[in-house]
Amino acid sequence: MLSAQDLSNAPGLLSQENKDLSIIEKSELLDATRWSMEFSFDQIKKLVRYMSVYDVAEDTVLFCEGEKSAYMVLIVKGRVDVVKFDSHRTPKKITSIGPGKTIGEMSIIDGEPRSASAVTGSDATFFVMTAAQFTGLNEALPGIGITPALKIAKQMSQCLRQTSGRLIDPRGQLTGSKTAARFRGWLKAPLGMLGRALVVTGADHAEIAAGRGKICRFVG
Repeated sequence: MLSAQDLSNAPGLLSQENKDLSIIEKSELLDATRWSMEFSFDQIKKLVRYMSVYDVAEDTVLFCEGEKSAYMVLIVKGRVDVVKFDSHRTPKKITSIGPGKTIGEMSIIDGEPRSASAVTGSDATFFVMTAAQFTGLNEALPGIGITPALKIAKQMSQCLRQTSGRLIDPRGQLTGSKTAARFRGWLKAPLGMLGRALVVTGADHAEIAAGRGKICRFVG
């Protein structure tokens, strides 16, 4: 496990050099993931123009809890560990995720500081979509851009169902420090803006649930 200082001082995934692949090479790589199942190959060829590919080594810090970096990571190969600081600022791994899953979705939606850190648990290959790329995709190709937004919204719904009981205290109030505040803000947001889909983080769920039950894997 990396130290808190190692996590905080890491430059992040975007400091790495991305792979120089052709549109067809990127399309074939994305097409092989479970995440792309809702897209036709023609749509994938358009979508990958708004994504970059990275190969990174084990123990690479993708982003650190508390930093404001806005990009979503799709895991093509390898494993990513989700790490949360405890009250003494000691890093604790709360879950791991693998190929076909995404992490960091929340950052391209609300721009808030990261709720947890993400570190590669093995050598890995990723697709990355920044907030600027996400905005560009939705402006240029809204018919395609709506699908990632709906994916985020669907995952949000699943996470809410899993943890809704733990988010309400006996007085009927939302609980969980930062999570509660973000929920209150999201509930006031215009629901018609699918490009700004509302999300909840697995790290915050872990904080609320204190390790009880299944942790929802949503991290921003």
